[in-house]
Amino acid sequence: MNVLITRPSAQADPWVETLIAQGVNAIAFPLIEVHSLIDGNALNQSWEVYKKYRALMFVSSNAVKFFFHHCSKDCRDKTFPFPGQRLWATGPGTAKVLSQEGIHTSVVDAPNIDMAKFDSEALWSLVSSQVRVKDRVLIVRGQDILAIEEVSVGGRDFLTQAICSSGANVDFLEVYKRIPPALSVNQVAVAEKSANDGSLWLFSSGQALYHLKHLLPFQNWSNANALVTHPRIALVAEGLGFGKVQTCRPVLEDVLASIESLL
Repeated sequence: MNVLITRPSAQADPWVETLIAQGVNAIAFPLIEVHSLIDGNALNQSWEVYKKYRALMFVSSNAVKFFFHHCSKDCRDKTFPFPGQRLWATGPGTAKVLSQEGIHTSVVDAPNIDMAKFDSEALWSLVSSQVRVKDRVLIVRGQDILAIEEVSVGGRDFLTQAICSSGANVDFLEVYKRIPPALSVNQVAVAEKSANDGSLWLFSSGQALYHLKHLLPFQNWSNANALVTHPRIALVAEGLGFGKVQTCRPVLEDVLASIESLL
């Protein structure tokens, strides 16, 4: 059985290597391309503006990477994060990238590895007591070029509503964009074959599913199998018509155990 890893290339390749080392026939099949949106000069010139935020919330590891990519090391080392400021992440993976960028773990809040889910709801349960009336929170996120259809209220919408319900305000900073890839003729053939031959598609983003729908609009997915890393992504996969959808946590060990259970 093939396992198609649909994460962006930078995140897909390490997963493929690890899964292959565990005897899984994993294939990188990125369905999201990621590109920078932020202007480095503008970011450094306006660095002091971040003082006004009680917290900065990073929606993903890419949000961290692109936010810090253009920041001058001098600015970051001397002033960031500002006194009393917190940095939020929706999971341990994003928190790890913050650490790699030189941010001390003592100022980072994120669901720990033992929690059942890594999402905005889990994060809010940890940080809600930090937010006071008239505080400001900045959500650092990506921009999706391809419009998607919402299947449920949740995720970042939940966090925005929760923050506003606490009497605080939310601003957004888009630092990268997510676009569908251009599939080669061979990749199209692989996708069509993998929709019917028992292969397993691994999705850690609902956006990857929307890109798949855009790239192969007439494909029947009723014989296809999907392993997804959040119940909201499962709803998208089911809506696209995947015949079998299983959910697991977005931790490589859990993904491997789920794959092994399906072999």
